[in-house]
Amino acid sequence: MISDLGPAYVGVIAQAVPHAVHLLDRFHVIQWVNEAVNTIRREVFGGAPRDELGRQLKVKKWMLLRAREALDLGEKRLLGRLLRQNRTLQRAYLLKEQLRGIFRYGWIYLGALRRALEGWCRMAVRSRLKPLVQVGHRLREHMEKLVGGFEHGIKMGLVEAINGKIAQLRRRAHGYRDPQYFMLKIYQTCFLHDDPWAQVIL
Repeated sequence: MISDLGPAYVGVIAQAVPHAVHLLDRFHVIQWVNEAVNTIRREVFGGAPRDELGRQLKVKKWMLLRAREALDLGEKRLLGRLLRQNRTLQRAYLLKEQLRGIFRYGWIYLGALRRALEGWCRMAVRSRLKPLVQVGHRLREHMEKLVGGFEHGIKMGLVEAINGKIAQLRRRAHGYRDPQYFMLKIYQTCFLHDDPWAQVIL
């Protein structure tokens, strides 16, 4: 069973499906780390950045959060130059990319994956960067759920994309009174062709 880790979701699932194996996808962990890095950026530069470094990183914060391999050469050089001017932000960025490296590796042995994740958690806690310390503790708490996500090879990217489309549908229509009609619109919008509902054309 994959779900958000909010207490409300976890509690309902525990009651409704007590024997379910709860999994955590790496997608959500990267969200935690990105939020932590952005929080550190705001803490470092305060409200309104007064120097050129702060102003550039306010405008170009997307470079801190985007996957490094998605940056072009010029963007990598600029980001490197900016990070060299601030050790705190540099440490936060390197920890983010180290965790992404763990997630991208093709793990065969789950024990080795656990050790790599434990090592990252130790580095995060020792960094003394409060937002990343919190991520380190949170990841330790949900370690087995994350390892389970690797074991079963379940990815949340598609699920999150579908959830986003459903939310857009609901906003555009200001809600639906007929649940079956809403379901039909979901199948059509999300191209779920295997379901008979998706064969109906309005």
